[in-house]
Amino acid sequence: MMLSESLHGAVEVAAETAPDNVAWRHGTEELSYAQLIARARGLAERQRQAGVSDGDIVGLYLERGPDMPVAMLAVLMAGAAFLPLGLAEPEPRRRKILADADPSAVIVHAATRDRFAAQRPVIDLSALEPGVPRTDERPAVGAAAAAYVIYTSGSTGVPRGVVVEHGNLAGHVRWLAEQLPLGTGDRVLQVAPYTFDAALTDFFWPLSCGATVVSIPEGDHLDPLVIATAIVEQGITALRLPPAMVPLLLAQPVLLRKARRLRYLICGGDRLPSALARRVIQTLPDVRLFNRYGPTEAAVAVTYHEVTGDDLEEADVPIGSPVNGAVLHIVHADGNIGDLVAGRSGELLIGGRTVARGYLGDEALTGRRFVEMPGVGRVFRTGDRVTVTAAGRVLFVDRMDEQVQVAGNRVELGEVRAELCRHPSIADCAIALHGSTEGTLAAYVVADPAPVPVGELRTFLLQRLPSHMVPSVITFLDRLPLTERGKVDLAALAGMSSR
Repeated sequence: MMLSESLHGAVEVAAETAPDNVAWRHGTEELSYAQLIARARGLAERQRQAGVSDGDIVGLYLERGPDMPVAMLAVLMAGAAFLPLGLAEPEPRRRKILADADPSAVIVHAATRDRFAAQRPVIDLSALEPGVPRTDERPAVGAAAAAYVIYTSGSTGVPRGVVVEHGNLAGHVRWLAEQLPLGTGDRVLQVAPYTFDAALTDFFWPLSCGATVVSIPEGDHLDPLVIATAIVEQGITALRLPPAMVPLLLAQPVLLRKARRLRYLICGGDRLPSALARRVIQTLPDVRLFNRYGPTEAAVAVTYHEVTGDDLEEADVPIGSPVNGAVLHIVHADGNIGDLVAGRSGELLIGGRTVARGYLGDEALTGRRFVEMPGVGRVFRTGDRVTVTAAGRVLFVDRMDEQVQVAGNRVELGEVRAELCRHPSIADCAIALHGSTEGTLAAYVVADPAPVPVGELRTFLLQRLPSHMVPSVITFLDRLPLTERGKVDLAALAGMSSR
């Protein structure tokens, strides 16, 4: 893969190398690299004709399929930044996002044009006439240009747009291509919704390497049977999933019998329990398993850890070492900033070229979270607490806003979860305040292979934690509820607690 300052430039280089290779497959529909670039350039010209200018924001309102990469690349080629809009998003939230981002236009296609009712200029990709663009003139796009805006509510519950530049993600994509190389024979399964920033590596990593991206049917990204079937039938070699989806995938017999081509399994977006990592290693011994960490504000991921089997002594898998371009620091309890050395713990700071531009239209919040630190420069304050083990491995502990009040004591939910997950019969669990009993905790547990007596779990925890930190309610579930993005659905757990 040749170096490029822009995300679309790397894909264009790959298209020149293997123009006839399949870039995208969706069901029976295929798009070659040559077709992908030609359609993207045509749509880029159409946007410029519609008045889209350098630095504008252009919304995407699309179903899964080859129109997604066409639209993304076209927006970037036009010198603008794309804004993914979720089809399943509640209408009030979508209106807030559109009002806040104020896109110059929104790209739709045949499957969505009748569903987009907002009063915004619309460009219909389905009506784009095939052919060569009438002009080769395109804006020069450098590393500092905005590439996309992803909305995330974070801990506030209010949608806020994170502006990410080309250079923020391009370095990560280059690092991936070097450390986890792909070729023209590789196929990457695109699972996550495109409104989730982690999905963007499912686009730009394979497409910058000349590999094929395979997308699953709209609405099926949380169906483990559909995913397992696609892995087998499409000969998938690389896959990225949230950890909560992995045990559901491993339960599919078709995967265990025939997933012979799968080489890379990347987990991220949530904790990866060590017990689950052991299952992956035992079940899929030829697959390289990675755990990655990173907030939207730092271009998808800033650390990766390849699981070896001798690194699973803690409840969760380490989050790993920094990718090229990311610089990590810790703010200690005394306020001093230090490096990630054994025995240290505190809030994680992220510096380097992966750090995003900031929050769209919110200078105050940007100033609080993206800060200049003496001696280290501009960093993003993650609000995530990490610790470095004696072996030098970095572990995610919890969110600093996960503290709750129980019996007059401050309790870190992450600490309770970590200790409960140490039980040999616990595959995964989540901890929340119990809604119907003020100041008590509830545990939601997935056992493997079968539920264990609640008394045994309480005794196990009392040997490790003070009594006020032991959940008063323990509920066994077949699986933890998941959000649209595949993360553990904390709101659904809160609803269970209130019953």
